[in-house]
Amino acid sequence: MTTPFDAFRRVLAELNIHPIERSPAVLHGYLTGWALAPIDSDADYPFLQNLLDLPDDAEFGLLPTALERTVAECLEIFNNSLRKGKFLPELHSSTGGRIQTDAWCQGFTEAVAVAEDAWEIFTIDNAALTQQLVTIQLLSDSDLYEQLLKRSKSTHGDFVREMTEVLPALIDVIASHVYSGDVDAREVQLPQFDPEELALLDAADLMEILITLEDRVPREVIDTCAARGATFLPWLRAHLEEERHWSTEWTTPAEFWGLLHSIMILGLMDSPQAAELLLEVFGRMVRQPEYDLWAWIEEHWAALFHNKNVGIEPFVQTALDRDIAALPRGEAIACMVAAASAGPPQKLEELLDRLAEMAADPTEENLLRVRLADLLLSFPRERYRALLLALARLQMEDSTLVYVAFDEDDVNEVFREGDTPFWNSDPWSFYNPDEITIRQLSGNDAANDEGVW
Repeated sequence: MTTPFDAFRRVLAELNIHPIERSPAVLHGYLTGWALAPIDSDADYPFLQNLLDLPDDAEFGLLPTALERTVAECLEIFNNSLRKGKFLPELHSSTGGRIQTDAWCQGFTEAVAVAEDAWEIFTIDNAALTQQLVTIQLLSDSDLYEQLLKRSKSTHGDFVREMTEVLPALIDVIASHVYSGDVDAREVQLPQFDPEELALLDAADLMEILITLEDRVPREVIDTCAARGATFLPWLRAHLEEERHWSTEWTTPAEFWGLLHSIMILGLMDSPQAAELLLEVFGRMVRQPEYDLWAWIEEHWAALFHNKNVGIEPFVQTALDRDIAALPRGEAIACMVAAASAGPPQKLEELLDRLAEMAADPTEENLLRVRLADLLLSFPRERYRALLLALARLQMEDSTLVYVAFDEDDVNEVFREGDTPFWNSDPWSFYNPDEITIRQLSGNDAANDEGVW
């Protein structure tokens, strides 16, 4: 199966024959804007001519055939991905370099301008969509937001990181409008529960809510379940230990989301029994690393275990076993580092040095090496700088790595910022009303789209 990243790489390769003066970030933004254009036929608009800096009236059939075909295939794959949601913009320059949020938005805005008349018609009486398009246009003007950053005393790096996180959500919302008509986020009806009424429900009723609402469960339900403590644990265990729920062939969307909710609830509990059950789930990830559920909690395991006081020992074997996939090994090591941070500083430094050795080992899988380097970024030590810069460059050279976790500018910036504990991440943001709304607007039945059954 060709991914959007693979398709984009093919366009870049074809453009080596027909060079254009656009960075990969600008090109990716342009292709995304082209894919989302609310038009009936590409032939009616000079997208390819504009891309190649040719006159608008250059005949479509006389343009480079191989490039036409490669771009068309890329647009089809982009469209399929955009319909599903969770579309990731490519924000880097050809040499890695600083994340180019403004450049990506410039490319997107340029594509919108090519089909400006179609967008004008499509956005009539659709204030929500217009706001999203205007936001991207504002982000394309780096001079403007640099001035605003100076006034607010915010750093460029913080702003870029925030925009990197915001852009996929903006794209998802725009895509939901394009593919679903004039949907307004305000029309999404979110489930709401009175805390006093929730307190009167028994465990069976709460479990039914977790299952039937799928990915629309609000945070107050999760908090209520976690507050039940030991009395709710048997219900979580029963759902997590049902083998059918872990089968891509037999599980249902409701059961899939029930697994995620169960893990999130366990993460809020601090009892030894909750820790034991969460460790069993972690073991399931070690044995079944390809299951789609893990994508929703990837890089959050340290936060889920942070209140458990389980120490380092439960994760050591997974961390060192090269027969285990990179994902669970990386998560095990993250949990070890988080646990070590609560102990003697010397023990933490020794563990970090061991991580650096593994990250520097070329016989380790590159995906794991990058994950370890990403962890080391939270503890910038001068002795790691050269290694981290080398692994930043490696990500641009290794085509098997689907996305770039950090670049050289990120490395230099963390050395200015100092230690930043990564276990302060918030996996429970999944239950924020805005997150639920975006999932519904994007039509993202994520469990089904990921091919769970």
